[in-house]
Amino acid sequence: MNHPTERKHPAVKVRYTADEFTRLKKAFARSTCHTIAGYVRRLSLEQPVEIFHRNASFDNFVGEVLLLRQEMTAIRQLPGWTTEQRVRLIFLEAEIQATIDKIAKLCMQ
Repeated sequence: MNHPTERKHPAVKVRYTADEFTRLKKAFARSTCHTIAGYVRRLSLEQPVEIFHRNASFDNFVGEVLLLRQEMTAIRQLPGWTTEQRVRLIFLEAEIQATIDKIAKLCMQ
């Protein structure tokens, strides 16, 4: 296997149609490769390519939580809150964050 600092001399040019290149970019985006060239090199040399598998339900959950957090921040900025109410809201936000962290940890196992 090549060392990362080893120069690569022979070059191969490959031309794609717009549709083929779009498909290639989508496949590359799901991989852990840093460049399209690296992705194509690994495929052409039949080396393993790691692919991300996304959980759509979890992604939707994260999106909802982000909206909730933004809303809580906006509510906290509203005038008329007592110090006790602000502290309670901050405490609730911390509890929600702790729960989110637990769920994320479980999902990443």
